[in-house]
Amino acid sequence: MDSNKDHNSPKEPSLTRLNSHKEASFDLLQPDSNAEVELQRVIYKCLKRIGEYHQRESESSKDVQKIYRDCVQEYLHLKKHPALASILKRRTLEDSVNDLEHKLESSKKVKDLLNEEYQQIRQYRRDMETLNTSLSERLKQQDTISRKGKKSFINKKILQEKDDVSKSSMELFTFLNEFLDNHYRELLEGPWSKGNLSANERKQRATIDKFANVNQLEELEELKHVLEELMNQATSSSPSFTKVTNEKILNFLLRSSLCTFDPRDPSLLKFIPFADEF
Repeated sequence: MDSNKDHNSPKEPSLTRLNSHKEASFDLLQPDSNAEVELQRVIYKCLKRIGEYHQRESESSKDVQKIYRDCVQEYLHLKKHPALASILKRRTLEDSVNDLEHKLESSKKVKDLLNEEYQQIRQYRRDMETLNTSLSERLKQQDTISRKGKKSFINKKILQEKDDVSKSSMELFTFLNEFLDNHYRELLEGPWSKGNLSANERKQRATIDKFANVNQLEELEELKHVLEELMNQATSSSPSFTKVTNEKILNFLLRSSLCTFDPRDPSLLKFIPFADEF
Protein backbone atom coordinates (compact mmCIF):
# COMPACT_ATOMS: atom_id res chain seq x y z
CA MET A 1 0.00 0.00 0.00
CA ASP A 2 1.37 3.41 -1.01
CA SER A 3 2.18 5.79 1.82
CA ASN A 4 0.28 8.66 0.18
CA LYS A 5 -2.76 6.50 -0.31
CA ASP A 6 -2.66 5.44 3.31
CA HIS A 7 -2.35 9.03 4.34
CA ASN A 8 -5.55 9.96 2.44
CA SER A 9 -7.47 6.84 3.40
CA PRO A 10 -10.45 7.15 5.81
CA LYS A 11 -9.13 4.12 7.69
CA GLU A 12 -6.14 6.07 9.02
CA PRO A 13 -7.19 5.74 12.73
CA SER A 14 -7.04 1.93 12.40
CA LEU A 15 -3.52 2.08 10.92
CA THR A 16 -2.47 4.49 13.62
CA ARG A 17 -3.76 2.05 16.23
CA LEU A 18 -1.85 -0.79 14.58
CA ASN A 19 1.37 1.19 14.53
CA SER A 20 0.82 2.14 18.16
CA HIS A 21 0.34 -1.49 19.13
CA LYS A 22 3.48 -2.44 17.26
CA GLU A 23 5.60 0.29 18.85
CA ALA A 24 4.21 -0.46 22.29
CA SER A 25 4.98 -4.16 21.89
CA PHE A 26 8.51 -3.80 20.54
CA ASP A 27 9.80 -0.97 22.70
CA LEU A 28 11.27 -3.38 25.26
CA LEU A 29 12.26 -6.27 22.95
CA GLN A 30 15.67 -6.03 21.38
CA PRO A 31 16.44 -8.78 18.76
CA ASP A 32 19.62 -10.26 20.09
CA SER A 33 18.81 -13.93 19.17
CA ASN A 34 16.59 -16.04 16.87
CA ALA A 35 14.21 -16.79 19.73
CA GLU A 36 13.55 -13.13 20.27
CA VAL A 37 12.99 -12.61 16.52
CA GLU A 38 10.42 -15.41 16.56
CA LEU A 39 8.67 -13.94 19.57
CA GLN A 40 8.55 -10.56 17.88
CA ARG A 41 7.10 -12.16 14.75
CA VAL A 42 4.32 -13.86 16.70
CA ILE A 43 3.45 -10.64 18.53
CA TYR A 44 3.47 -8.68 15.27
CA LYS A 45 1.28 -11.30 13.58
CA CYS A 46 -1.37 -11.06 16.29
CA LEU A 47 -1.31 -7.29 16.27
CA LYS A 48 -1.50 -7.22 12.47
CA ARG A 49 -4.58 -9.43 12.36
CA ILE A 50 -6.25 -7.31 14.99
CA GLY A 51 -5.36 -4.22 12.99
CA GLU A 52 -6.76 -5.72 9.80
CA TYR A 53 -9.97 -6.52 11.64
CA HIS A 54 -10.33 -2.89 12.63
CA GLN A 55 -9.69 -1.81 9.02
CA ARG A 56 -12.55 -3.82 7.56
CA GLU A 57 -15.94 -2.24 7.31
CA SER A 58 -17.88 -5.43 8.01
CA GLU A 59 -16.97 -8.82 9.34
CA SER A 60 -19.05 -11.85 10.22
CA SER A 61 -19.17 -12.96 13.81
CA LYS A 62 -17.56 -16.26 12.87
CA ASP A 63 -14.58 -14.54 11.31
CA VAL A 64 -14.21 -12.31 14.35
CA GLN A 65 -14.33 -15.30 16.68
CA LYS A 66 -11.81 -17.10 14.51
CA ILE A 67 -9.43 -14.15 14.61
CA TYR A 68 -9.60 -13.98 18.40
CA ARG A 69 -9.18 -17.75 18.70
CA ASP A 70 -6.11 -17.58 16.46
CA CYS A 71 -4.74 -14.73 18.57
CA VAL A 72 -5.39 -16.73 21.74
CA GLN A 73 -3.61 -19.74 20.25
CA GLU A 74 -0.70 -17.59 19.20
CA TYR A 75 -0.64 -16.07 22.71
CA LEU A 76 -0.64 -19.53 24.33
CA HIS A 77 2.11 -20.60 21.95
CA LEU A 78 4.04 -17.45 22.84
CA LYS A 79 3.51 -18.08 26.54
CA LYS A 80 4.93 -21.60 26.25
CA HIS A 81 7.98 -20.45 24.33
CA PRO A 82 11.13 -21.42 26.33
CA ALA A 83 12.84 -18.08 25.70
CA LEU A 84 10.01 -15.98 27.13
CA ALA A 85 10.99 -16.49 30.76
CA SER A 86 14.60 -15.55 30.01
CA ILE A 87 13.50 -12.47 28.11
CA LEU A 88 11.20 -11.39 30.92
CA LYS A 89 13.94 -12.00 33.50
CA ARG A 90 16.41 -10.06 31.40
CA ARG A 91 13.91 -7.25 31.05
CA THR A 92 13.36 -7.27 34.81
CA LEU A 93 17.11 -7.32 35.34
CA GLU A 94 17.59 -4.43 32.93
CA ASP A 95 14.86 -2.50 34.72
CA SER A 96 16.59 -3.23 38.02
CA VAL A 97 19.94 -2.14 36.60
CA ASN A 98 18.41 1.05 35.23
CA ASP A 99 16.75 1.70 38.57
CA LEU A 100 20.02 1.07 40.41
CA GLU A 101 21.87 3.36 38.02
CA HIS A 102 19.26 6.02 38.62
CA LYS A 103 19.56 5.54 42.38
CA LEU A 104 23.36 5.55 42.09
CA GLU A 105 23.21 8.81 40.17
CA SER A 106 20.87 10.22 42.81
CA SER A 107 23.20 8.95 45.53
CA LYS A 108 26.14 10.64 43.81
CA LYS A 109 24.21 13.90 43.72
CA VAL A 110 23.28 13.52 47.37
CA LYS A 111 26.90 12.67 48.17
CA ASP A 112 28.08 15.77 46.30
CA LEU A 113 25.55 17.90 48.17
CA LEU A 114 26.59 16.39 51.51
CA ASN A 115 30.25 16.86 50.67
CA GLU A 116 29.57 20.49 49.76
CA GLU A 117 27.68 21.01 53.02
CA TYR A 118 30.51 19.27 54.89
CA GLN A 119 33.05 21.64 53.34
CA GLN A 120 30.84 24.59 54.26
CA ILE A 121 30.56 23.32 57.84
CA ARG A 122 34.35 22.93 58.02
CA GLN A 123 34.75 26.46 56.70
CA TYR A 124 32.20 27.70 59.25
CA ARG A 125 34.13 25.87 61.97
CA ARG A 126 37.41 27.45 60.89
CA ASP A 127 35.73 30.85 60.81
CA MET A 128 34.31 30.26 64.28
CA GLU A 129 37.71 29.20 65.61
CA THR A 130 39.30 32.29 64.07
CA LEU A 131 36.55 34.47 65.53
CA ASN A 132 36.90 32.80 68.92
CA THR A 133 40.67 33.33 68.90
CA SER A 134 40.24 36.95 67.88
CA LEU A 135 37.60 37.47 70.56
CA SER A 136 39.85 35.90 73.21
CA GLU A 137 42.71 38.18 72.21
CA ARG A 138 40.43 41.20 72.34
CA LEU A 139 39.17 40.16 75.77
CA LYS A 140 42.75 39.79 77.00
CA GLN A 141 43.67 43.18 75.60
CA GLN A 142 40.55 44.72 77.10
CA ASP A 143 41.32 43.10 80.45
CA THR A 144 44.89 44.41 80.30
CA ILE A 145 43.67 47.89 79.38
CA SER A 146 41.07 47.71 82.13
CA ARG A 147 43.68 46.66 84.70
CA LYS A 148 46.06 49.39 83.58
CA GLY A 149 43.25 51.91 83.67
CA LYS A 150 42.14 50.72 87.09
CA LYS A 151 45.71 50.76 88.37
CA SER A 152 46.23 54.22 86.91
CA PHE A 153 42.98 55.39 88.48
CA ILE A 154 43.99 53.94 91.86
CA ASN A 155 47.42 55.54 91.59
CA LYS A 156 45.86 58.88 90.74
CA LYS A 157 43.46 58.49 93.63
CA ILE A 158 46.27 57.61 96.04
CA LEU A 159 48.36 60.53 94.82
CA GLN A 160 45.36 62.81 95.19
CA GLU A 161 44.71 61.53 98.71
CA LYS A 162 48.39 61.94 99.51
CA ASP A 163 48.29 65.50 98.24
CA ASP A 164 45.15 66.14 100.29
CA VAL A 165 46.78 64.69 103.40
CA SER A 166 49.95 66.70 102.81
CA LYS A 167 47.90 69.84 102.32
CA SER A 168 45.85 69.14 105.44
CA SER A 169 49.02 68.37 107.39
CA MET A 170 50.61 71.62 106.29
CA GLU A 171 47.51 73.53 107.30
CA LEU A 172 47.42 71.68 110.62
CA PHE A 173 51.09 72.34 111.38
CA THR A 174 50.68 75.98 110.39
CA PHE A 175 47.73 76.35 112.72
CA LEU A 176 49.56 74.45 115.46
CA ASN A 177 52.63 76.65 115.15
CA GLU A 178 50.51 79.77 115.33
CA PHE A 179 48.67 78.40 118.34
CA LEU A 180 51.93 77.52 120.09
CA ASP A 181 53.39 80.92 119.33
CA ASN A 182 50.41 82.60 120.99
CA HIS A 183 49.78 80.19 123.89
CA TYR A 184 53.12 78.52 124.50
CA ARG A 185 53.63 80.02 127.93
CA GLU A 186 50.15 79.17 129.17
CA LEU A 187 50.52 75.60 127.96
CA LEU A 188 53.79 74.95 129.75
CA GLU A 189 53.40 77.12 132.87
CA GLY A 190 49.65 77.29 133.31
CA PRO A 191 47.23 80.23 132.88
CA TRP A 192 48.27 83.62 134.28
CA SER A 193 47.09 87.23 134.00
CA LYS A 194 49.03 90.46 134.43
CA GLY A 195 45.92 92.13 135.74
CA ASN A 196 45.99 90.00 138.90
CA LEU A 197 49.62 90.82 139.67
CA SER A 198 50.81 93.67 141.86
CA ALA A 199 53.23 96.30 140.61
CA ASN A 200 56.20 94.57 142.23
CA GLU A 201 55.11 91.19 140.80
CA ARG A 202 54.70 92.63 137.31
CA LYS A 203 58.16 94.25 137.55
CA GLN A 204 59.67 91.01 138.77
CA ARG A 205 57.90 89.11 135.99
CA ALA A 206 59.19 91.46 133.31
CA THR A 207 62.74 91.05 134.58
CA ILE A 208 62.42 87.26 134.47
CA ASP A 209 60.95 87.36 130.96
CA LYS A 210 63.77 89.59 129.76
CA PHE A 211 66.45 87.11 130.78
CA ALA A 212 64.37 84.01 129.84
CA ASN A 213 63.36 85.17 126.36
CA VAL A 214 66.16 83.30 124.60
CA ASN A 215 65.45 80.06 126.46
CA GLN A 216 61.74 80.36 125.69
CA LEU A 217 62.35 80.49 121.94
CA GLU A 218 64.50 77.38 122.11
CA GLU A 219 61.93 75.69 124.30
CA LEU A 220 59.15 76.63 121.86
CA GLU A 221 61.06 75.17 118.91
CA GLU A 222 61.69 72.02 120.92
CA LEU A 223 57.96 71.70 121.70
CA LYS A 224 57.12 72.06 118.01
CA HIS A 225 59.68 69.43 117.10
CA VAL A 226 58.38 66.99 119.76
CA LEU A 227 54.77 67.42 118.64
CA GLU A 228 55.71 66.94 114.99
CA GLU A 229 57.65 63.78 115.83
CA LEU A 230 54.75 62.42 117.89
CA MET A 231 52.31 63.08 115.04
CA ASN A 232 54.58 61.39 112.50
CA GLN A 233 54.91 58.35 114.74
CA ALA A 234 51.14 58.25 115.26
CA THR A 235 50.52 58.02 111.50
CA SER A 236 53.22 55.39 111.01
CA SER A 237 52.32 51.75 110.38
CA SER A 238 54.39 50.74 113.43
CA PRO A 239 54.38 53.70 115.84
CA SER A 240 57.16 53.86 118.39
CA PHE A 241 57.92 56.03 121.42
CA THR A 242 59.52 59.48 121.16
CA LYS A 243 62.19 60.59 123.62
CA VAL A 244 61.26 63.84 125.46
CA THR A 245 64.04 65.38 127.56
CA ASN A 246 62.44 68.71 128.46
CA GLU A 247 60.63 68.30 131.76
CA LYS A 248 58.11 71.09 131.09
CA ILE A 249 57.14 69.60 127.73
CA LEU A 250 56.96 66.14 129.25
CA ASN A 251 54.68 67.29 132.09
CA PHE A 252 52.47 69.25 129.67
CA LEU A 253 51.91 66.26 127.37
CA LEU A 254 51.13 63.91 130.26
CA ARG A 255 48.96 66.47 132.05
CA SER A 256 46.91 67.11 128.88
CA SER A 257 46.23 63.33 128.51
CA LEU A 258 47.48 63.40 124.92
CA CYS A 259 50.26 60.89 125.41
CA THR A 260 51.07 57.72 127.22
CA PHE A 261 54.52 56.81 128.50
CA ASP A 262 56.63 53.69 128.53
CA PRO A 263 56.50 52.07 132.01
CA ARG A 264 60.19 51.27 131.74
CA ASP A 265 61.13 54.86 130.83
CA PRO A 266 58.63 57.69 131.56
CA SER A 267 60.51 60.02 129.19
CA LEU A 268 59.41 57.90 126.22
CA LEU A 269 56.03 59.13 124.97
CA LYS A 270 53.60 58.45 122.17
CA PHE A 271 50.16 59.75 121.29
CA ILE A 272 47.17 57.88 122.63
CA PRO A 273 45.49 56.08 119.66
CA PHE A 274 42.10 57.79 119.89
CA ALA A 275 41.01 56.25 116.55
CA ASP A 276 41.22 52.75 118.06
CA GLU A 277 38.98 53.84 120.92
CA PHE A 278 36.43 55.20 118.44
